[in-house]
Amino acid sequence: MEIMKDKIFDNKFRVLSPLVHNGGMGEIYFVEDLKKDFNSKIIMKISKTEHINRFKKEIKIMLSLDNSPKIADILYSDLESDTPYYIMKFYKNGSLNNFYKDKLTGNFELQQKIFLEMIEGIQEIHSQNKFHRDIKPDNFLVDDNENIIVSDFGLSVDLSSTSKRITNTAEAYGTDGYYPPELSDNIGSFKYFDKRSDIYMLGKSFYALLSNNFKPVHIDKSKIDNFIYPIIDKACKIEKKERYENLEELKIALQKAFTYKLQSSPYEKAHILCQNDDLNMLEAEELYQLFLTLEIEEQKGILIILPISFFREIITEESIDLKYMLEVYKEIVEVDDPFNNWSVYTQSFMDNFRASMRFIITNKEYYNDEVKAISLYLLIIISEQRDEWACQGILKSLTDEDFIDEAVSLFLDNNAQNNDCLSQINPFVCQSMSIRKLINESKV
Repeated sequence: MEIMKDKIFDNKFRVLSPLVHNGGMGEIYFVEDLKKDFNSKIIMKISKTEHINRFKKEIKIMLSLDNSPKIADILYSDLESDTPYYIMKFYKNGSLNNFYKDKLTGNFELQQKIFLEMIEGIQEIHSQNKFHRDIKPDNFLVDDNENIIVSDFGLSVDLSSTSKRITNTAEAYGTDGYYPPELSDNIGSFKYFDKRSDIYMLGKSFYALLSNNFKPVHIDKSKIDNFIYPIIDKACKIEKKERYENLEELKIALQKAFTYKLQSSPYEKAHILCQNDDLNMLEAEELYQLFLTLEIEEQKGILIILPISFFREIITEESIDLKYMLEVYKEIVEVDDPFNNWSVYTQSFMDNFRASMRFIITNKEYYNDEVKAISLYLLIIISEQRDEWACQGILKSLTDEDFIDEAVSLFLDNNAQNNDCLSQINPFVCQSMSIRKLINESKV
């Protein structure tokens, strides 16, 4: 590199010194603008001998995107020089990962700004029928106004070009941890690459920025916030068909997630989570923490729409106080005039409630007899109120267990003997002696 020092190019630029962080397929130098054509500090990227054809292709792609403020500008280029090169502005803030390192944790407004600008930059490329193919935090620059600029198009491809593609199946470029499995599974071949491959690399870039792990071979969900993990997980699915179909889908998902995080009240956040019928563990735990912050009437509102997947995920989590949640359920169903409470008893609520209580009662891995007893009690009470006999099957099948005695005691203590649901059951078809006793007493 020292050989280049003071070399003059086209009587316009004199090489000063190499950039500390140099390029992969080219060498980068600070240069002096001898003609004073440019007002900003500039750098020169020079092709390495073995990559001249790819370097020329990079210049052509960048020039075709030259009118976009989201793409690094080529200020001057010479493809015919013995050493092809181009001139671009020097971005003193450097790359995205260097400028924002350790600044993103907990700063959701900044996360949203950066991620959406990254998407918009790649969208600009896709809109012109091109793929970047080397997306990573290092290949995004930060300008003086802290806007995100896409750079380094050394692996990019223009699908509309009639020229021969540079990449062949024997080549394996890209950065470990970022390039998608369709490349590594096919010996580096880019012929399997499409817009969903760029989406994969964006997802890995988001994860790297949030976790400060810039070699993200694997995604550790414990290193990032719960609300954004499902989005990154979907963007980085192994199978392309399971990822976001396009960048607009990814953008909308991120906007919704950050709106949820930044603008919603705890009740609104809990309500949004309940719209998901297939909660994962992280979401269920977050929902529980939100539930604990709510006023009692808000808690009732959440329980009315709570999906059964919540219980499936947290049933064995000792940190979850299910008894408290069931006590709130009791306030919903234990009313003097159940007919006045029917407004909350939607069919969706009834289906979820019955399924959830049955799940708790019959779960073999859950050993809290008190919670199971309350669940059985609530199932009987609400079945009576709605004139539904959903509880009959489970009452017939239960065997003698400690929690059944607790449920019977709870039932009797609350003066609920006169229960048509129970009186309709033949006690002799029940396996539990405690249930038989309860049914007989209800018939008195």
